[in-house]
Amino acid sequence: MVVLDPMKPGGPYKVMAQQTFGRKNITLRVHDVLFGDVWLCSGQSNMQMTVSQIFNATKELANTAAYQSVRIFSVSLVQAERELEDLAQVDLQWAKPTSENLGHGIFKYMSAVCWLFGRSLYDTLQYPIGLVSSSWAGTPIEAWSSGRSLRACGVLTRGLIPSDSVTGPSKYSVLWNAMIHPLHNMTLKGVIWYQGESNVNFNRDLYNCTFPALIEDWRQTFHRGSQGQTERFFPFGFVQRSFALSLPAHCTRSLPGATLLSHTSLANFIL
Repeated sequence: MVVLDPMKPGGPYKVMAQQTFGRKNITLRVHDVLFGDVWLCSGQSNMQMTVSQIFNATKELANTAAYQSVRIFSVSLVQAERELEDLAQVDLQWAKPTSENLGHGIFKYMSAVCWLFGRSLYDTLQYPIGLVSSSWAGTPIEAWSSGRSLRACGVLTRGLIPSDSVTGPSKYSVLWNAMIHPLHNMTLKGVIWYQGESNVNFNRDLYNCTFPALIEDWRQTFHRGSQGQTERFFPFGFVQRSFALSLPAHCTRSLPGATLLSHTSLANFIL
């Protein structure tokens, strides 16, 4: 991995890299490069839902020309039993937003929450924003967690989540392995997270451990993987939902995230 010197936000630039092997010179040129902040967006269905599925989709998709300094990237839905170093498949390589790639099908790409968050950042900051969408509907937190963080919370001593109880993958760490760990060399500004409902009926008593453990593990992994370019305690935003379903009081007391506000040491923010 090559680490570039810090650059002020802006662009587009042309980047040229040269390498000499004996008498042979190899030159690589990359065009239309922007320097700015990169955010990772992850979670389950509410994060995976695409721009074409929101109420004002027509307006959003028609206004993409105003946001050519926002770049988008979407990870394919892939599972793996071991940590991958590279993505096995990509739905959308780095691209400028268009009505076609922002609204590409139902629960495909691009994530509406991710896009609206990034668009808002650009409106405020007025410099380039990169958005990486890596989410899968109907998935529990255990699928997004490394074996390290699950072990720390005692999850591995429990039985597996029944596969027919959720609509997405439920095996431990399979999405961490295939959809998060391969990104660990990226330099991130932060992460936003929208997940929890798939844990209402499974391991919800452990969510106050598994969620902070996931945050800590992701922070360590991206900090190390980027050779310190990603801040050790980068911002990790998550959604606190007002639960719409009618549930008994004993259930709502143990809903995932119900007491996360007390964990001020997480240094996070709520969307």
